[in-house]
Amino acid sequence: MSGAAEDVFAGVVDLLAGRGPAHTVFLTGAGISMDAPSGLPSGPLLTRRAFDSFFLPGVLEEIRELHAALGWSRPPGCPLDRSTPRSAVASVASVVAVPADPRLETVLGAVVRACAGTAVRPMEVLADVRAARPNAAHDFFARHLAAGGRHITANFDDCVERRHRAMTGVLPKDGLVQHFHHSFAGNPDGTGLGATLAGIEGGLGADHERQLRLTLGAHRFLVVCGYSGSDFFDVDAAVAQWPAGTLAGLRAVWISHHVDPAHPWHEVPHDDPSVPRLVGLLATAGAQVTVVCGHTALLYGALRRRWRLGPEPSAPAPAPAPAVLRLAADDPLRAACTFVLSRELGLHRRVGAMLADGRALTAVTGEEQWWARSEWLWEQGRWRELRRMWRRETPGGPRGALAAARAERIGACLWVQGRLLPAYGWLFLRRLRYRPGSVEHTMLSETLGRVVEHMTYTPELRFLGRRLARRHRADLGVPSRTAGVSLHATRSDLADSLSRIDSGEPRGTYATRGPAETVFEAGNLLAWLSYRHRRLRDGHRSGGSDAELAARYHELSALYTLLGSTAGAARTVLLPGADRVFTPRAYWRHVRSVQYAPWHRFRLLARYAASMAARHLTRTRRYGRRREPR
Repeated sequence: MSGAAEDVFAGVVDLLAGRGPAHTVFLTGAGISMDAPSGLPSGPLLTRRAFDSFFLPGVLEEIRELHAALGWSRPPGCPLDRSTPRSAVASVASVVAVPADPRLETVLGAVVRACAGTAVRPMEVLADVRAARPNAAHDFFARHLAAGGRHITANFDDCVERRHRAMTGVLPKDGLVQHFHHSFAGNPDGTGLGATLAGIEGGLGADHERQLRLTLGAHRFLVVCGYSGSDFFDVDAAVAQWPAGTLAGLRAVWISHHVDPAHPWHEVPHDDPSVPRLVGLLATAGAQVTVVCGHTALLYGALRRRWRLGPEPSAPAPAPAPAVLRLAADDPLRAACTFVLSRELGLHRRVGAMLADGRALTAVTGEEQWWARSEWLWEQGRWRELRRMWRRETPGGPRGALAAARAERIGACLWVQGRLLPAYGWLFLRRLRYRPGSVEHTMLSETLGRVVEHMTYTPELRFLGRRLARRHRADLGVPSRTAGVSLHATRSDLADSLSRIDSGEPRGTYATRGPAETVFEAGNLLAWLSYRHRRLRDGHRSGGSDAELAARYHELSALYTLLGSTAGAARTVLLPGADRVFTPRAYWRHVRSVQYAPWHRFRLLARYAASMAARHLTRTRRYGRRREPR
């Protein structure tokens, strides 16, 4: 190491070693289980395994290409590698934007849904995690526990506990190791693990959140290693709710692992794009956080010596890895998994193609296909057909819930066609059948709120919309994460919009930041693009160049088309200032491509013509003034 690197490394070791293991808690992730003999895969490799095991060929590459088109990339690597891209240790991911993989929990959640009711046990794709053998890092953490330390981990394996039992003859006492995503030790079949989006989107849960807060609050030092910090829905959400000062007095060292042992240790500023969001949340809660980049195993060895935890164990002979689940290449469940995931991510081009080819969906339930067709018709702007579809029949399911869903979908079709008053009346009367606060009542209230919101965009209904906004904001209540990622995002966004309509406060580009971040973390491309659409609408100002506005609007329309949303592309021409971007022919083509009501279509064309005429008159007056003789 260079002198500066030695100073950084020695500073971290001295800081931790001076107080002893009992004052230190470790927070770890998958990185500690990658070395032999454990040999478990990293997050990206596990995602690749899931796609190889359950999905049609080429699906992961297709999703990565879409991520690249939307600008979704992996967090960059080490800042030193980015500043010296020709160095021997620089990896491609460090210096080039690499498209992000879909979230593993979203992928596995789609597999679980697609395989429900079959003999396939999706969690067997993690069979090697359940059978993993402890490595040197697990030995270090087990000895740290035996010396009075504590351990928090996102991992499903119980290698630290098994190594502790091998050393001491007993498992660690309850509470010394917290698996906030649970582990195979208590869930041999994997069904209780936090491995799916449904398992984590509701947050940590009261018990895990309380244990995490008490553990961090009771220690002087926190060391984070082998952990990506990507637990947006549970760990991030919990820490974000803690008041300032909750972690006052806690010194945290976040180690960003570098694969090269010879790489110089160095500090990383908090505003570097490689630093996880959780670092800032810990600091806001009162912790003093230092982020360093280096080879993590060097720290284990140094602390092992300073804390006198014993020598590093000799590497055991490699053991054969257990077989992990992999569907046959021609198994129809591969198409089913692909279909369900495509719905989850908003890939309606692929959903439409698979619906058209009925042979590909032999393993997909009729109910799943029904809901997919409903969503697909909505995104194609074929709202008259969708309304007739829901009037004729409904999918299987609980009678009450389906009656409410039927009412909501019919009312939503009226709303999006521009028939706002009929939509409001239909939804308001159907909502009277349900108890306030019930799932059905809240679902209908959400769509009613959307109708009211769009009344304020319509000159002849603006006054009524503003009068109704307060009432319908109250009907939504406080959006809860337990409803699911998508619903929480949309209801939070709608609640904010109605509140601002009621108060008269304009919405800025920041208003959609929270909901957009939520759907981004879940991986729903179409939902994220819709929030980008709202951000362009909410943040529009009359100034700015026509060329810049045209670039933004045409890019948005092209991305909607790429995802297979004809309705999304058509909505682009309704954005403020669209008359500066779209020619009359292009405007008419988009308006005609979806099934607006005749009066609404006329209203849109009249508004466009009036805007064009006003702009032409303004230009004429300016030109005339320039030509007037002095």
